[in-house]
Amino acid sequence: MDNYYTSIQGHQVSLFFECAPFVMWLAYPALGYYIGKGGRDYKLYPWIIIMALGLIACVVETKWLYGFHQNGIGATKISSLVFSFCAIMVLFNKKTQTQLQSNHWLYKLLVRVGEISFGIYLIHKYFLDYLIAPAFNDTFIRAFITLILSVAFIILFKRIFPNNISRIFGFR
Repeated sequence: MDNYYTSIQGHQVSLFFECAPFVMWLAYPALGYYIGKGGRDYKLYPWIIIMALGLIACVVETKWLYGFHQNGIGATKISSLVFSFCAIMVLFNKKTQTQLQSNHWLYKLLVRVGEISFGIYLIHKYFLDYLIAPAFNDTFIRAFITLILSVAFIILFKRIFPNNISRIFGFR
């Protein structure tokens, strides 16, 4: 719905309303429950195939939406949800974890980013929309710099403020 209103119709909405359809975000805890209940030892190849198709669909959908009003890059698209769900299934698989643990520094980095991922989710859009998007046109560079700035901000915030204040802001 928000895609139609913002990307196709060209209306501008505040960040609060853009991210307001919180019901769809309940799918992530449900997916976590599913993985926790069913275990993490499942076949990877179907998830990898669907993830690749979801990524391709996400790129195609973004290019299509962008043609209307130069909007749709940050929009919440069905294809991006399919990609995200499949990426979670791939990353939480036992075989993937074993492979990642063999590369110790990469595994530690992913675990650390995962520990602060909720905080990254809460603040990334501000960095992206107000600092990075006006300066960079490449999507990969935008994503990389947004992640780096979000992580740096959270680490700095946690060093300045005590734990109870950091937790109030969602920075675990």
